[in-house]
Amino acid sequence: NDSQATAIGEYVYGNDHQTDRNLIVVNVKHGIGAGILINGRLFQGDGGGAGEIGHVVVREDGKLCRCGKYGCLETIASAHAVVLRYDEMIQANPAIYSSLKDTQIDLAAIETAFQQGDPLAKQVIYEAGAALGASIANLIGVLNIKKIVLTGDMARFGEPWRQFVQTAMMQSSFSRLAENTKLEIGALDFRACILGA
Repeated sequence: NDSQATAIGEYVYGNDHQTDRNLIVVNVKHGIGAGILINGRLFQGDGGGAGEIGHVVVREDGKLCRCGKYGCLETIASAHAVVLRYDEMIQANPAIYSSLKDTQIDLAAIETAFQQGDPLAKQVIYEAGAALGASIANLIGVLNIKKIVLTGDMARFGEPWRQFVQTAMMQSSFSRLAENTKLEIGALDFRACILGA
């Protein structure tokens, strides 16, 4: 799948990944998936679906996911969820955001608002990053892999988003396992998937 291909692309062509080591690449786009490489080989699990972290429930009272469950990680931390959440918050604050009330909101508009210090944009990106970080903490607890790369559409929010993710990751992890874990943003953007494939 695209997350596994992205992981291979980052592993082979990205930033200084040793070919006999382990790596997790978390791809955050419309959906969320992780590609896992162990000892330089793609780990797919027994059924080929290892890394489907987007459809793990992280909020029991959350929104309906396209998979049919409520509160999956994708409903909070994906690019699609961020756009929906920001639009909802604008509609709920018409006095402050009257000029945006009838505007088509997309990720680029949220990125601009975020860079300009808009508090709603900051809150939405923080919530998304926190949910993703807690989920990555689970990967660390299970796999104890010390290098994790973030890719996909949400990487456009750059270092502040990465820091939100890392803070939540550290708060939710067993500290001894997480203290030497390196979390970085991928070097190849959309090219990682193409190169990996």
